[in-house]
Amino acid sequence: MKKIIALVIILGLSAPAFAATLDVNATAAMSGTNYGLEVVFDGPGNAYVRDDTPDNETIYRCQFWFDPGTWNGNDAGDFFVISRATWEDQFLAAFQVMMVKKLGLWRLWVRSMNNTGLPRYTNRINLSPGNPSLLQVEWIQGDTPGTLSGLVTLTIIDGYNAGQSVSVDLNNSSFDVDSVVLGALQPLPSQSGSIYIDEFASFRTLAP
Repeated sequence: MKKIIALVIILGLSAPAFAATLDVNATAAMSGTNYGLEVVFDGPGNAYVRDDTPDNETIYRCQFWFDPGTWNGNDAGDFFVISRATWEDQFLAAFQVMMVKKLGLWRLWVRSMNNTGLPRYTNRINLSPGNPSLLQVEWIQGDTPGTLSGLVTLTIIDGYNAGQSVSVDLNNSSFDVDSVVLGALQPLPSQSGSIYIDEFASFRTLAP
């Protein structure tokens, strides 16, 4: 497990009362590591780690192993946010990685904001509890206001469903990335169980 361990130590205890719980343990380890991050859905509040190293990024890429684990909604479309990248100047989300369980399927997608204030969404990718996937998100700021010259792409680059990729063009020339959080945001009281995250890494370049 890289980088994220220090973030857990600093931020894990700052979650609000009655929030989901963060724990570093061997159960959450993936891809041959010794420890990973478990997020336990035992309360409705947010629980996450935060990376403040991004600084007005116009290109942002992150990767992390993810396993839906034992997480369970009500199978009617309950969702939560796994990761959020924020444009701090305006406190707006440049993008959010979201997960839902519906009709027995665990599915992942990305919601991104436009200059217009309206979001755009990728299609959804299927996941499998107990079968980890290495996820990659690539976000690009548009270079021409008023056009769909930006882009966000979600790709599974290893593990379950490797090779699956979804993307959507964005009118996002006003946005940049200044911080990223990872964990559970906006969970509902009806949600229970745990998700597992490991080997988070971020970059200022697109994938080679």
